Amino acid sequence: MTQPYNTLRASPIRQRGLSLIELMVGMLIGLLLIGGMISVFAANKQTYRYNEELARLQENSRFAVEFIQRSLRMAGHIGCPELNAPPTALQRASLVPALDLKTITAVTAYRYSTSNPGVLASMGMSAKSGTDVVTVTYGSGASATLDAVVQAGDDSLVIKNNALGFKQGEVALISNCEQAELFSISNTPASGNSVTLEHKAGGGNNPAGTHWAWAEDARIMRLNQQIFFIGPSTGRTTNRQGNAFNSLYVGTNEMVEGVDDMVITYGVPASAGGTEVSQYVDVTAVTDWSDVLAIKIELLMASVDDNAITENQTVTFNGTAATKTDHRMYSTAATTISLRGNVD
Repeated sequence: MTQPYNTLRASPIRQRGLSLIELMVGMLIGLLLIGGMISVFAANKQTYRYNEELARLQENSRFAVEFIQRSLRMAGHIGCPELNAPPTALQRASLVPALDLKTITAVTAYRYSTSNPGVLASMGMSAKSGTDVVTVTYGSGASATLDAVVQAGDDSLVIKNNALGFKQGEVALISNCEQAELFSISNTPASGNSVTLEHKAGGGNNPAGTHWAWAEDARIMRLNQQIFFIGPSTGRTTNRQGNAFNSLYVGTNEMVEGVDDMVITYGVPASAGGTEVSQYVDVTAVTDWSDVLAIKIELLMASVDDNAITENQTVTFNGTAATKTDHRMYSTAATTISLRGNVD
């Protein structure tokens, strides 16, 4: 049987490459995919910035509050007695009149301004105008013990060891559970055991010699004075966008970045000598710092860089709501601290 002749032949022309329409469609799809990837990347980057600044802000808030609390809880501590003890239990001893346990109070403060720089002027520092500068005085928690009895009028004493590293010119405090007095170390104490601390006349001592006799149960410690304030950062003076920001300082040391503002009120009794807080007042209303029983502090924290958020943020600080437009992340932190020895 004869097969029919197949008239279909393979075309000698074959398609090569893409048509212009197909190429344009492919390019459009590619651009859409790339745009989506860029959008996801940008969103992830902003989320990373947000989470990073939030974590740093929370960490700084926690550290600032804990550091202030730790110092203020020690305010007035000088061993068993406190700085509000009867004057008969406190003596300047041989220290220069600039520091007298009878007149030192656990906490003092003043409102900073360019016309009233106070103690910061001598330190070469400045604070944010309108904020408080707070000075806290206390004996250090770590102490040394006597290696021998000290007689009244002695101009030196011997401690069991100098593990605390006492140095010449430091103000030291000797205390037991009945009394306390100050002296300035006039020699260069050695290291090791049975170390002599001298407080001879001159170099801060006038006159020499202790006021009381001291048994070996007495404790010797440093007298600490810490000055808290907020001011412009001196470490990283500007953020990555070139803008200045504030930090929390202790003396000349920049402790916490991003503390933008600080409001402090002071708890006082209804009448002098009271032991219960009646009201919290502004620094300008405090007439006797020995009557301050508690301190309430509110901090306005801010991220250092201004790329943490993309929208304006409303934050309530010191009872007032304000809208922040600089795209920094803001939060507040507050604490109330009872002053040691002032509240029954």
